[in-house]
Amino acid sequence: MVSTWTEYLRLGKNRDGTARLEICQYEALAEAEYDDDGNELPLPAQINGKQVIGVEDGYIIGGPLSCWHDEFLVFGIGEIDLATGWLKDNGFNTDKEIIAELQKAVG
Repeated sequence: MVSTWTEYLRLGKNRDGTARLEICQYEALAEAEYDDDGNELPLPAQINGKQVIGVEDGYIIGGPLSCWHDEFLVFGIGEIDLATGWLKDNGFNTDKEIIAELQKAVG
């Protein structure tokens, strides 16, 4: 059996002119429920006050994005190559649009 989940990349600007890349994901809020025919039941808007985003691997996910504190990179204006290398090492795309966003974050 294999579990899968979606990882999200968050890019934020820091006050000192650097930027931070983080790998994040949504929290599992509850197990998804199905009817007798195996059809997924409608999702609530919230669970325990947390916004529902969708279903992944049989779990209802939502709430704020949670980022792994050991999976981040802080980079500055002269370190776009460092940032693109980090992205590649972590399985993310480094197309022209991504590079432009990295430059904008530190420019």
